[in-house]
Amino acid sequence: MILLGGCSSAPLRYEKVQGAKWDARSVVLVKKNKKSNLVHMDILAFQAPDRMRLEVTTPMGIHLASMALKNDEFQVALTRQKSYYVGRASAKTLQPIIGAEIDPRVLLSVLFDRVPDFSQGWECIYGEKGYLESCKNEKESISINWKHRELARKVVEIETEKVNLQVSLKGYEPIDNTEASTFEIALPTGFKKKKL
Repeated sequence: MILLGGCSSAPLRYEKVQGAKWDARSVVLVKKNKKSNLVHMDILAFQAPDRMRLEVTTPMGIHLASMALKNDEFQVALTRQKSYYVGRASAKTLQPIIGAEIDPRVLLSVLFDRVPDFSQGWECIYGEKGYLESCKNEKESISINWKHRELARKVVEIETEKVNLQVSLKGYEPIDNTEASTFEIALPTGFKKKKL
Protein backbone atom coordinates (compact mmCIF):
# COMPACT_ATOMS: atom_id res chain seq x y z
CA MET A 1 0.00 0.00 0.00
CA ILE A 2 1.35 3.40 -0.98
CA LEU A 3 0.19 6.44 0.90
CA LEU A 4 0.46 9.73 -0.85
CA GLY A 5 0.47 12.75 1.35
CA GLY A 6 1.00 16.35 0.72
CA CYS A 7 1.73 19.15 3.00
CA SER A 8 -0.05 22.35 2.41
CA SER A 9 1.80 25.48 3.30
CA ALA A 10 0.05 28.20 5.20
CA PRO A 11 -0.62 31.52 3.49
CA LEU A 12 2.12 34.10 3.83
CA ARG A 13 1.85 36.51 6.75
CA TYR A 14 2.23 39.82 4.91
CA GLU A 15 2.04 41.95 8.06
CA LYS A 16 5.63 40.82 8.78
CA VAL A 17 6.91 41.81 5.32
CA GLN A 18 8.78 45.13 5.06
CA GLY A 19 8.54 45.55 1.28
CA ALA A 20 7.44 43.61 -1.78
CA LYS A 21 6.44 43.57 -5.43
CA TRP A 22 3.18 42.04 -6.66
CA ASP A 23 1.63 41.29 -9.99
CA ALA A 24 -2.10 41.95 -9.72
CA ARG A 25 -5.24 41.73 -11.80
CA SER A 26 -8.20 43.85 -10.81
CA VAL A 27 -11.80 43.89 -11.92
CA VAL A 28 -13.63 47.15 -11.28
CA LEU A 29 -17.42 46.82 -11.43
CA VAL A 30 -19.33 50.10 -11.52
CA LYS A 31 -22.67 49.25 -9.91
CA LYS A 32 -24.76 52.03 -11.49
CA ASN A 33 -24.29 50.93 -15.11
CA LYS A 34 -23.04 47.39 -14.38
CA LYS A 35 -19.89 48.06 -16.44
CA SER A 36 -16.71 46.24 -15.54
CA ASN A 37 -13.10 46.88 -16.46
CA LEU A 38 -10.15 44.55 -16.11
CA VAL A 39 -6.77 46.11 -15.42
CA HIS A 40 -3.28 44.81 -14.69
CA MET A 41 -1.27 46.38 -11.86
CA ASP A 42 2.44 46.17 -11.11
CA ILE A 43 2.72 47.08 -7.44
CA LEU A 44 5.73 47.97 -5.32
CA ALA A 45 5.03 48.74 -1.65
CA PHE A 46 6.76 49.20 1.70
CA GLN A 47 5.47 49.72 5.20
CA ALA A 48 6.91 51.81 8.06
CA PRO A 49 7.12 54.31 6.47
CA ASP A 50 4.25 53.65 4.08
CA ARG A 51 5.08 53.89 0.38
CA MET A 52 3.41 52.41 -2.71
CA ARG A 53 3.83 52.64 -6.48
CA LEU A 54 1.33 51.26 -8.99
CA GLU A 55 1.64 51.03 -12.75
CA VAL A 56 -1.77 50.31 -14.26
CA THR A 57 -2.24 48.89 -17.78
CA THR A 58 -4.97 47.27 -19.84
CA PRO A 59 -4.79 43.50 -20.41
CA MET A 60 -3.21 44.35 -23.79
CA GLY A 61 -0.42 46.33 -22.08
CA ILE A 62 -1.64 49.87 -22.85
CA HIS A 63 -0.52 52.18 -20.04
CA LEU A 64 -3.41 53.80 -18.12
CA ALA A 65 -1.92 55.33 -14.99
CA SER A 66 1.05 55.71 -12.68
CA MET A 67 0.27 56.17 -8.99
CA ALA A 68 2.55 56.93 -6.06
CA LEU A 69 1.80 57.11 -2.34
CA LYS A 70 4.41 58.34 0.13
CA ASN A 71 3.03 58.40 3.67
CA ASP A 72 -0.14 60.41 3.01
CA GLU A 73 1.01 62.28 -0.11
CA PHE A 74 -0.51 60.95 -3.35
CA GLN A 75 0.37 61.55 -7.01
CA VAL A 76 -1.21 60.06 -10.11
CA ALA A 77 -0.65 60.55 -13.84
CA LEU A 78 -3.58 59.44 -16.02
CA THR A 79 -2.21 58.67 -19.47
CA ARG A 80 -5.39 58.84 -21.60
CA GLN A 81 -6.69 62.03 -19.97
CA LYS A 82 -3.20 63.62 -19.84
CA SER A 83 -4.03 64.64 -16.27
CA TYR A 84 -1.71 64.77 -13.28
CA TYR A 85 -3.20 64.88 -9.78
CA VAL A 86 -1.32 65.67 -6.59
CA GLY A 87 -2.45 66.05 -3.00
CA ARG A 88 -3.03 64.35 0.31
CA ALA A 89 -4.43 60.83 0.30
CA SER A 90 -8.09 60.69 1.25
CA ALA A 91 -11.27 58.84 0.37
CA LYS A 92 -11.72 61.21 -2.60
CA THR A 93 -8.26 60.50 -4.04
CA LEU A 94 -9.21 57.60 -6.35
CA GLN A 95 -12.50 59.21 -7.49
CA PRO A 96 -11.07 60.47 -10.83
CA ILE A 97 -9.47 57.09 -11.49
CA ILE A 98 -12.11 54.48 -10.60
CA GLY A 99 -15.17 56.62 -9.97
CA ALA A 100 -15.46 55.76 -6.29
CA GLU A 101 -14.27 57.10 -3.00
CA ILE A 102 -11.52 54.72 -1.86
CA ASP A 103 -8.51 56.00 0.01
CA PRO A 104 -5.32 54.60 -1.62
CA ARG A 105 -4.10 53.72 1.87
CA VAL A 106 -6.84 51.06 1.88
CA LEU A 107 -4.90 49.32 -0.91
CA LEU A 108 -1.72 49.49 1.14
CA SER A 109 -3.58 47.97 4.11
CA VAL A 110 -4.87 45.20 1.84
CA LEU A 111 -1.37 44.42 0.56
CA PHE A 112 0.09 44.00 4.04
CA ASP A 113 -3.03 42.50 5.68
CA ARG A 114 -3.36 45.43 8.07
CA VAL A 115 -6.36 47.05 9.65
CA PRO A 116 -6.81 50.38 7.82
CA ASP A 117 -5.90 52.38 10.91
CA PHE A 118 -5.33 55.72 9.14
CA SER A 119 -8.99 56.62 9.77
CA GLN A 120 -11.46 55.84 12.54
CA GLY A 121 -14.48 53.59 12.41
CA TRP A 122 -12.98 50.34 11.10
CA GLU A 123 -14.26 47.07 12.55
CA CYS A 124 -12.35 43.96 11.52
CA ILE A 125 -12.79 40.23 11.94
CA TYR A 126 -9.92 37.75 12.16
CA GLY A 127 -10.31 34.09 11.23
CA GLU A 128 -9.42 31.22 13.53
CA LYS A 129 -5.85 31.08 12.13
CA GLY A 130 -5.26 34.77 12.86
CA TYR A 131 -5.61 36.14 9.31
CA LEU A 132 -7.80 39.15 8.57
CA GLU A 133 -11.07 38.02 7.00
CA SER A 134 -12.98 41.27 6.71
CA CYS A 135 -12.99 44.94 7.65
CA LYS A 136 -15.88 47.36 7.45
CA ASN A 137 -16.27 51.10 7.93
CA GLU A 138 -19.95 52.02 8.15
CA LYS A 139 -19.24 55.77 8.22
CA GLU A 140 -17.27 55.65 4.97
CA SER A 141 -19.53 52.94 3.41
CA ILE A 142 -16.67 50.62 2.54
CA SER A 143 -15.93 46.97 3.23
CA ILE A 144 -12.92 44.74 2.57
CA ASN A 145 -13.17 40.96 2.33
CA TRP A 146 -10.23 38.61 1.98
CA LYS A 147 -11.82 35.94 -0.24
CA HIS A 148 -9.02 33.46 -0.86
CA ARG A 149 -5.50 32.84 0.42
CA GLU A 150 -3.00 30.31 -0.84
CA LEU A 151 0.70 30.64 -0.08
CA ALA A 152 1.68 34.11 -1.38
CA ARG A 153 -1.51 34.55 -3.44
CA LYS A 154 -4.69 36.19 -2.28
CA VAL A 155 -7.93 37.60 -3.62
CA VAL A 156 -9.42 40.64 -1.91
CA GLU A 157 -12.71 42.41 -2.58
CA ILE A 158 -13.21 46.09 -1.76
CA GLU A 159 -16.79 47.30 -1.95
CA THR A 160 -18.29 50.78 -1.76
CA GLU A 161 -21.75 52.08 -2.62
CA LYS A 162 -20.59 52.77 -6.19
CA VAL A 163 -18.04 50.10 -7.07
CA ASN A 164 -16.90 46.58 -6.36
CA LEU A 165 -13.15 46.18 -6.78
CA GLN A 166 -11.77 42.64 -6.83
CA VAL A 167 -7.98 42.39 -6.64
CA SER A 168 -6.12 39.15 -7.32
CA LEU A 169 -2.55 39.38 -6.03
CA LYS A 170 0.13 36.97 -7.18
CA GLY A 171 3.76 37.08 -8.29
CA TYR A 172 4.90 38.12 -4.81
CA GLU A 173 8.58 39.03 -4.50
CA PRO A 174 10.09 40.43 -1.27
CA ILE A 175 12.13 43.63 -1.64
CA ASP A 176 14.58 45.09 0.88
CA ASN A 177 14.80 48.64 -0.45
CA THR A 178 14.49 50.82 -3.52
CA GLU A 179 15.28 54.35 -4.66
CA ALA A 180 13.28 57.08 -2.90
CA SER A 181 12.45 58.57 -6.32
CA THR A 182 10.40 55.43 -7.11
CA PHE A 183 7.61 56.91 -5.00
CA GLU A 184 7.53 60.25 -6.80
CA ILE A 185 5.95 60.99 -10.16
CA ALA A 186 7.22 64.05 -12.01
CA LEU A 187 4.67 66.09 -13.96
CA PRO A 188 4.77 64.53 -17.45
CA THR A 189 5.18 66.86 -20.43
CA GLY A 190 1.84 67.95 -21.85
CA PHE A 191 -0.17 66.84 -18.79
CA LYS A 192 -2.51 69.22 -16.94
CA LYS A 193 -1.80 69.49 -13.22
CA LYS A 194 -4.80 69.32 -10.86
CA LYS A 195 -5.17 69.33 -7.08
CA LEU A 196 -6.92 66.45 -5.37
